[in-house]
Amino acid sequence: MKRSLQLACFGLGVVSSTLAFGQPPDDLTLGPAARLKAEAMTDFSLGMLMVAQRGKLGREALDKFLEALKKDPRASYPLGYLKLYWFTNKQFQECVDALAPLARGNPKANSLVLTAAEAMIHLKQYAEAAKLLENSLSNGGVWTRGDAAKIILLGNLRKALREFDAGEILYGEALAEPCFANDFNVRAAAAEFYSVKAAEEVESVFPAWIAEWSKRRFRRQALANVEACLRLLDSSKPKLAQVVALLDICWKLKDFPLYESLAAAALDQFPGDPTLRNLLAYYYFDSGEHGKAAASWEVLKDTDPLNPVYPLELGKCYYQMNKRGKAEANLRRCLDLKPGDQAALFLLGVCQMQRRQRREAVESFDQVEQLPRAKYFAAVCLDGLGETAAAIEHLDAAEKIAQARPETKGQIDTAFLLLKAELLDRAGRFDQSVASLRQALKASPDDPAILNFLGYSLADRGVSLDEAETLIAKALELRPDNAAYLDSMAWVLFRQRRFQEAADYIAQAVKACGRELDGEVADHAGDIRAALGDPQGAREYWEAAAKSDSKELDREALQKKLRGTVKP
Repeated sequence: MKRSLQLACFGLGVVSSTLAFGQPPDDLTLGPAARLKAEAMTDFSLGMLMVAQRGKLGREALDKFLEALKKDPRASYPLGYLKLYWFTNKQFQECVDALAPLARGNPKANSLVLTAAEAMIHLKQYAEAAKLLENSLSNGGVWTRGDAAKIILLGNLRKALREFDAGEILYGEALAEPCFANDFNVRAAAAEFYSVKAAEEVESVFPAWIAEWSKRRFRRQALANVEACLRLLDSSKPKLAQVVALLDICWKLKDFPLYESLAAAALDQFPGDPTLRNLLAYYYFDSGEHGKAAASWEVLKDTDPLNPVYPLELGKCYYQMNKRGKAEANLRRCLDLKPGDQAALFLLGVCQMQRRQRREAVESFDQVEQLPRAKYFAAVCLDGLGETAAAIEHLDAAEKIAQARPETKGQIDTAFLLLKAELLDRAGRFDQSVASLRQALKASPDDPAILNFLGYSLADRGVSLDEAETLIAKALELRPDNAAYLDSMAWVLFRQRRFQEAADYIAQAVKACGRELDGEVADHAGDIRAALGDPQGAREYWEAAAKSDSKELDREALQKKLRGTVKP
């Protein structure tokens, strides 16, 4: 039998008794309060009879329920039906109009007060709701455990209204009461209240040290309440959402040992739910404890072997632990379960690239869509394979993605632009190479590598030599002992036919190279010695260049110089 029909039958019995026997005689020992309760039950029963007859909750029945509630403000059944009707139909104002006056006159009718306050909150009448709850708590006599819900709701309103001083007083008084000090729900709400101010940036009309002191005080209170929840965990039956909220507080306030203790302790409370073990695993990963994170995700993977998230996270863990084989195995398992997973493909490509499996890495990166970094890494691999044109195409594709997706523009960074400039230079596309370098320099005007690269590129082609000298000079200010930068300055001076000054700089570059003379430095040194009329010194340097393994040298031109068939 449905509950509404059960209640209707119960109401019919009460109504029948009332109709049969009429009003109780005056000499019956029934006090005023008991009489009102009896009348309230009669009104509720009549209302349920109307529901049974009409098959729905209509206006007449609602009026009867409201009459019952006026006679017995603590009656739960009529209030429950009224709330169901008003809240389901979003008639919050009608609820407030009907219940608020009744709630103000009956401050200890907790469910009545809470229902009226909740309706006000739905109408965004936060101040009115707070006033109603405050009136109920201050005029209702000694606080009891039944006041907990009102305290929590009022605390949430203080938080929403940013009335932190009033909220601090509220929780200070409440937690001084033993019945609330050991109430998990009140403690959890207090922790959330205090954490809001503890985690926000300090902005105050008072001196900064006062505001910072207040923030630290709220942090201590927030964490003290989380610790209290931890102590109460075994004796309470918290909801998972409450524990997750407490973990979030620990994370925001950077108390990571408390985060770990709470998550580990709560695992026993929710043995069949993966949420807490997942959060704990993420905590371990972010804390750099990748072994513990991997152990947690291995447990999760065993309990849910068809979930692609766990092998993906294991792949990340094992990658960080330099266990590339395990990383790849888990990433491939993720892709078996979820083909095309972008994160798995990207990390698999990174693993392959680091193991010098360049062709396989390119195949993985090419399946990653809308991510410039994947195209960049593919270009790095193609460059290593000697496929310059294909590498440039990938970099062009990366820039198109960044233009279409502004949130990825940060991936077109200095390293990207330098690689593109180098590839374009190698492909003989000098103007585009310089344009890429100028773009990089605009983003990082004090980067010595970019300053030198652009300066040398201009000098090597004998264009804009004054600008080239200025750029290289700035690079040397930042890195005065860098052999490559000293060589670049020598080369721009050579191009300007300032041979003696060039000789001074190239001598410094040779010295900076140490025992292993760079082939390009040696080649330039030979050209400068030849320009100064020192053919023997030039030959010695050219021979040293020829013996080097430098990839930047023009070997054919170098051999011609050694044969004396071409002047530098």
